[in-house]
Amino acid sequence: MRRVAVLALMLAAAGCAPAGAGSSGESLDSLAARIFVTQRSTVPGYGHLVVLGDVNGYCDEVFGRKQRVPFGSGDSLTQAAARMYGDRVNAIVDVAMYAAHPANPLHQPTYAQCAGTAVSYARDDSTDPAPVEAR
Repeated sequence: MRRVAVLALMLAAAGCAPAGAGSSGESLDSLAARIFVTQRSTVPGYGHLVVLGDVNGYCDEVFGRKQRVPFGSGDSLTQAAARMYGDRVNAIVDVAMYAAHPANPLHQPTYAQCAGTAVSYARDDSTDPAPVEAR
């Protein structure tokens, strides 16, 4: 019994480590605040995007208004992207919204979930100077 308690305590402590912090040591919320979100497949001003992967989370805002999200709903879309990809993610494109139905609809209302594709801005190689070869 004592071994189980110690193991549970170790697992709980490991789960409390800060997640999603980028290599620069930024917090999850500060990383999430910098992410550009759009329903389009492009980001204005950036021609080349590197796809990192799919991301899902509750919508921060629905039609320009903050929404009430049931406790325990997980991360917002931008928080989920920051947690999964850290400081590599710059934007989320192709964002779609759908209704999420909680396990207990009598106590928790339906809320909006969002899904999209996390991307990173790539350098435009056409404007970069040619690499210098070592001799």
